[in-house]
Amino acid sequence: MTFSGNASFDGGEFAARVSFQHAGFLFPSPPNDARSIRFRDWHFGGVTEFDHARFERRVEFTASIFARLASFQQLTWPKCLADAQGMFSQAVFKDLASFQGAGVRRFAAFDGVVLQGGLQLDDADEPTANATFHTERKEAEAYAEREAALRHLEGGCRVLKQAMEKSSNKAREQMFYAFELMARRHQRAIPWWERLISHAYGAVADYGRSIGRPLLWLVLLVPAFAAAYAGLLYGGRGEALAGPTPRVVLVECLSHSAQRVLPFGPWTLTPAQIAQSPVQSLLQGPTDALFSLAIRGLGSLQSLLALILAFLAGLSIRRRFQIN
Repeated sequence: MTFSGNASFDGGEFAARVSFQHAGFLFPSPPNDARSIRFRDWHFGGVTEFDHARFERRVEFTASIFARLASFQQLTWPKCLADAQGMFSQAVFKDLASFQGAGVRRFAAFDGVVLQGGLQLDDADEPTANATFHTERKEAEAYAEREAALRHLEGGCRVLKQAMEKSSNKAREQMFYAFELMARRHQRAIPWWERLISHAYGAVADYGRSIGRPLLWLVLLVPAFAAAYAGLLYGGRGEALAGPTPRVVLVECLSHSAQRVLPFGPWTLTPAQIAQSPVQSLLQGPTDALFSLAIRGLGSLQSLLALILAFLAGLSIRRRFQIN
């Protein structure tokens, strides 16, 4: 069966099983032609099969209801972004919707879908899915209606995330959550501070998908802030550091920095130990008000960042191992 022109099938019903297997929805017209095949407000009462169907251009299922199994296995998705986005907007799948063999792609097609009976997708590995998402995200950014395309992409990823959450597929849920946030942060209408936080979350923890990244950043905090403490000492109290060598100053600054990250056990110093060290006395003892404020402010910032990184690492561990 082949549809090669504009066609609308609005407001109808298939009470029993219906099959469009190997159907071709083909449009030999130019790429900017607005033709489409529409199944709007349809009620598919029986098993519905679109296996191996070829959607070369836009096919809409807006507000349609699939009461039984809806199979779109081995589906060929539209090549054009505009033809794919919102294909199933407001459609309700009361039973299983199967897209196995169709590839994990065309995320924007799922924007607005209601999946009540579960969703089957290909078991694509995460690097492949990541590459596909970024390709489609760049395609959306190059589209004339850029913001609308990115919103469709965000909405589709949100629907897929919720479907994976419902099926307790934590790895896939987290993957689509990351895609949702990335699609959102590229929208110009999103406040700058939200985009900044999203970029930071991605860089530091890969949106909760990485355990190692926040731990690595946590370790790197120690030498980074140690250098900052040393810079403050030499810049504000250089005359008081005539005795200790630069190596000793750096070691003491590393120790002080480690205390801000690990404020317990062997890293804590007693008042007597602080008094015996000229460097620690400057860092933790009474001194000039402005200098003390700078040291304490820097230490507070480090402690706050360490707390955030530890929380992100713990959150990633919880999600990875499904700890309730």
